[in-house]
Amino acid sequence: MQTIITVEQHHVDRGRRSDPDACPIALALIECTGQSWMIDNYAAYCLTTGASHNFDALTRSWIEAFDSGESVLPLTFNFDL
Repeated sequence: MQTIITVEQHHVDRGRRSDPDACPIALALIECTGQSWMIDNYAAYCLTTGASHNFDALTRSWIEAFDSGESVLPLTFNFDL
């Protein structure tokens, strides 16, 4: 099932750079699904179910920008649950 994930400003503010399970995308996924997630530059991995989801180029660029210390805006992307 595909859903839209929105990484809001409060996720960005609370997120930690280069921290796979506390980055803004992980925080948004936890809030949306109630499950634990780990994020790398290419995919999200559900620690609860073992499912994974590959990110598109825009989302990968957003992750790289956040992790490198750049300011980022909230992000919305499609996600297969």
